[in-house]
Amino acid sequence: MSAEMFFPIAVIVSSNVVYNICTKAVPNQIDPFAALLVTYSLGAVICGVILAVSHRGITPALFSGINWASVLLAFSVVFLEVGYIIAFRAGWNISACSIVANVALAIALFIIGIIFYKESVSLRQTVGMAICLVGLFVINMK
Repeated sequence: MSAEMFFPIAVIVSSNVVYNICTKAVPNQIDPFAALLVTYSLGAVICGVILAVSHRGITPALFSGINWASVLLAFSVVFLEVGYIIAFRAGWNISACSIVANVALAIALFIIGIIFYKESVSLRQTVGMAICLVGLFVINMK
């Protein structure tokens, strides 16, 4: 795997580790939406600073290509965060919750990729998804 392919995965994994630790650490007495308001307000400031620095200012042209996807992404990210906070409060372990959620996500995206994006699927990928399903079953056995 080349460095340009490895780097974004390293960013995703390291960010996800911090994300899960912080999400589990949100105090139970705090409303999840209050916590997320602080999170996303600070996130907006961080994005604004990075955008301004990387483009030597912020201009309307930077936003000219924004479409419905950014709006829907905002909703999906908020509910992704709330889902994890609620899952941890419901008693999910930090290790199992992420595995179950991410394997279920991988299976859903596998199916979506085939149906909506006409992605080709190899026998190896199909076997991998079957193993994921078995893994979900084993993780959730009592």
